[in-house]
Amino acid sequence: MMIEHRVMSWWRVSLVVMGLASGCTKPNPKSCQDGTCTDPAFPFCDVDGALAGEAETCIAVACTANEFVACRGDRAITCNATGTDYELVQCDRGCDAAASGCRLCDPSETACTNGTVATCDSSGVVVTTEACTLGCFENEPRCREIAPSNGLAPYMDMAASGPDLVLENATVFVPSGIIMSSAGPITIASPIVPAVQNGVRIQIFPVRSLTVIGTLDVRGSQADDVPAVAFLVHGEVRIDGSIHLSGSEPFETVTSPPGSVISGPCVGTGGTFDVAGQPAWGAGGGGGGGATQGGAGGSNWKWPGSSGGVAFPNPDLQPLRGGCRGGGHPSQPPTHGGGAIQITSRESIRLGPNSTIRANGGWGFIGETPSGEVPGNEGMPKGGGAGGGILLEAPSVMFDSGVKLTADGGGGASGDGDAGSSSAGGLPSLGGTCTISPTICTNGGDGGSSAGPSRTAASISTTGLQQVYTGAGGGSVGHIRINTRDSAYTKANDAHESPVPSTGTIGTR
Repeated sequence: MMIEHRVMSWWRVSLVVMGLASGCTKPNPKSCQDGTCTDPAFPFCDVDGALAGEAETCIAVACTANEFVACRGDRAITCNATGTDYELVQCDRGCDAAASGCRLCDPSETACTNGTVATCDSSGVVVTTEACTLGCFENEPRCREIAPSNGLAPYMDMAASGPDLVLENATVFVPSGIIMSSAGPITIASPIVPAVQNGVRIQIFPVRSLTVIGTLDVRGSQADDVPAVAFLVHGEVRIDGSIHLSGSEPFETVTSPPGSVISGPCVGTGGTFDVAGQPAWGAGGGGGGGATQGGAGGSNWKWPGSSGGVAFPNPDLQPLRGGCRGGGHPSQPPTHGGGAIQITSRESIRLGPNSTIRANGGWGFIGETPSGEVPGNEGMPKGGGAGGGILLEAPSVMFDSGVKLTADGGGGASGDGDAGSSSAGGLPSLGGTCTISPTICTNGGDGGSSAGPSRTAASISTTGLQQVYTGAGGGSVGHIRINTRDSAYTKANDAHESPVPSTGTIGTR
C-alpha cells in the first residue's frame, strides 16, 4: 500500500508540474518577440520598450499625424497619416532626435535626403525644406520633377508663373485660345505644339492651379485641323462640374472637337445612296475606328456594306489624339470623333462628386444637322464617330462618388434617318431605330463602350426590293489613360469609366 501510495503521489505531483509548465508557456497576445503584432488595437511593436516601458510588447497608438516620435537606431519612428499607428522611416544620414527625425543636411549644405530638399546654415540648423512628391533626383540636390506625356516638359516649367485659373461655367475656344468665363474673358499664354507622327497639334494652357466649377465647354472651330488641349498645372487640379469635348454637343454640329482626327484609314468609309429616281437604294457609312475597328454599314442586295475605320490602339495616349470621323457623304457635314484632353499636375487631380469628363464620338445622322432627317437628296446615313482621348496624370488622382469619364463611340444612323445617340456614361451609345419596316430599312449600329465593341448595322438580304435603306455602323470606343506615382488611383465604388482606363507611372526628370 505504501508503494502504491508513493506512485500515486508522484503521479499527482507530475500533473501539478505539467499544469504549471503549461500555464507558463501560454502565448501572450501582446507579445511581439517574433516582430509582429496581429491585434489592430495594439498595432506597433515596442521592441526596446522605449515608448511604453516594456520591451517586445505590442502597444496601442494614438498620435498626431505625421509627427516625429523617437529614433530607433538609423530609423525614425513617426506617426502615420491617420494617427493610428507608427511608421519606421530609414534615414539615409541617420536619425537625430534633436533634429526631430532624419538628418537632412550638413552645415552650410543643401541636400535632398529622405524625399526632402533641405538647406542647413553654418551651424547645421535646417533653414528651408521642400517635400519631394516624386522623390529626390539621383545626383543633384533637388526634387525629381514630373515629365508630362507627349514631350511637354518645357511647357510645364512655364506653369509656375501662370495664373491660378478658375473656370466657372466657361468656354475655351480652340485654337484661338480665348477663354470666356462667367466672370468675364480670361487671357493666358496658350502656345500650340506641332503634330508628331500620327498625332495632332496640341494647344497648351500652363497654369499654377486649375479649378473647374459648373460646365467647361472645350470648343473647336469650323476648320478641320483643330488642336487637342493640354492643361499643364504646377499645383492642384480640382474639378467640380463637367468638361465636354464630345463630337455632337449642340455647338458641334459643324465644328471639329479639339483633337479629333479627320483623315486616314481610321475614318469610316462613306455609304452609298441613290435617290435620283425609283427604285431607290441606300447603304449607311462605316463607324470611325479607335481602340477597335469601327462598325460597318449594313449591306443590301444592291450595295455592299461600307467598312468601319481601322483600329488605332493607343493606350498611353502618346501621341495625344481624339477619335476618328464616321463615314458619310463627302459633301455633307461629317460625324466627328470625340476630342482629346491632357491634364498634367505636379501635385494632384481630384474630381469632386458627380463630376464628368466627356469625349464621346458624335452620333450618326442624315443631312445637314444631327437631328435625324428622312433620307432624300440631302445625303446618306452617317456612321458614328469614334470616342476620343482623356489623359490624366499626377502623383495622386482621386474620383469622388458619381464621377463619370467617357470616351464612347457614337451610334450610327438608321437607314430611314433616325439619328444615333451619344452616351452620357454607363450605357452604350445606341444606333438609330428604323421606324418604317425591317424589310425596307435597318437600325444603325451601336457605338463602342465598356459594355461592348462597336456594332455593324444590320443588313437586308432579300433581293428585288424597290426601296431599301440599311443603317450605318457605330463608332469605336476611344481611350482613357491615368498615370500616377505608383500607377494606382483612388475612386469611389460608383465612379464610372468607359472604356476601362489603362494606367501607368508618371514620367520624371
